[in-house]
Amino acid sequence: MAKPRTKQRQKRHITGDSGVDIVKRKLPRSWVVREINPDYGLDLHVEVFGPDPEDPESANTLGEHFYIQVKTTDQIVLHDHVVRSRLNVAKYDPDPDEGTPLTIKVAKFNLDTETLLTVETMGAAIPVVLCYIDLSTEDVYYVCLNDYLAKVLLPINPSYEEQGKVSIYIPSWNFLDPDDPSFSYIGLLARRGKFYSAFNTFAYQFNELMNAFPTPFEEPPADDSNLVTPSSKLLVMARAFLRTGLRLAIWDPVDGAYWSPLQAVQRDFIRLQASLPQLGQELTVAHHAKYMRSLYMGFSRAANLGRMYEELVREWRQPTYLAAGLDYNEAHAVNPPESSE
Repeated sequence: MAKPRTKQRQKRHITGDSGVDIVKRKLPRSWVVREINPDYGLDLHVEVFGPDPEDPESANTLGEHFYIQVKTTDQIVLHDHVVRSRLNVAKYDPDPDEGTPLTIKVAKFNLDTETLLTVETMGAAIPVVLCYIDLSTEDVYYVCLNDYLAKVLLPINPSYEEQGKVSIYIPSWNFLDPDDPSFSYIGLLARRGKFYSAFNTFAYQFNELMNAFPTPFEEPPADDSNLVTPSSKLLVMARAFLRTGLRLAIWDPVDGAYWSPLQAVQRDFIRLQASLPQLGQELTVAHHAKYMRSLYMGFSRAANLGRMYEELVREWRQPTYLAAGLDYNEAHAVNPPESSE
């Protein structure tokens, strides 16, 4: 009995190595992929590199990282999976029998709960991507496990750790292809640590502005030519906050793709910085009130980015009703077929 078990372990080891090699080939050559040894549920650590503008032959680290769990099978067969419309699961318990049904195609994999517990313990800021590989075709399907836990598994199975394994449903459009525009999602995942840091910074800045100056943020009067001098404390604080915000490494596109709310906030910050009054400068009451209102709205939008990210972005590319609609894009080679109607 000992010999067959030894052979089985060896076969799994060889198959796992093949899966790791396939995933490495599916990622950009400039990215650094490090194998984790010993493996406690995470197989690869990936560090993202971007082109060096001064040397086309080189690449620079972007300080963006994520992990990969590699799983393989001889052949992946896509299955029909019914998802339903629902309220935000961060606020409400979903009813699996309510909502408009939608059938999507998924790859199904049974993942051990120890791996999921590791990912849950890590939190959401460090993405862990499950890559499920078809060894016969070298097709790779993927899903972010951190977000799967938050948006799919925990809302309907909060005691999943009592099981040995849990079924993971990977949307068919989560097809790892670095040449497809949809690959920008992987880059956005890798940038998550920077996003969370920025969201914390924006929330702090907005709260500090509101605590220090709760009354100036009013609608500008229709017409008032009286002159006022803006608070020097406010101007110094606004200048520091705008300078800090614009230096954050979150504004550049990822593989040509933007998260559009980021663009809007960046434009606000650039405009606010360019029009920031000088210390001691006199303004009309109307001009002063208008700038204060713009300052409030700009930092309010920035502080709201974290909320939008939690409610919408973390559901991208998940096997959910909302994600099926959000992920449809005619520029991508693989899309949820039902979403084109």
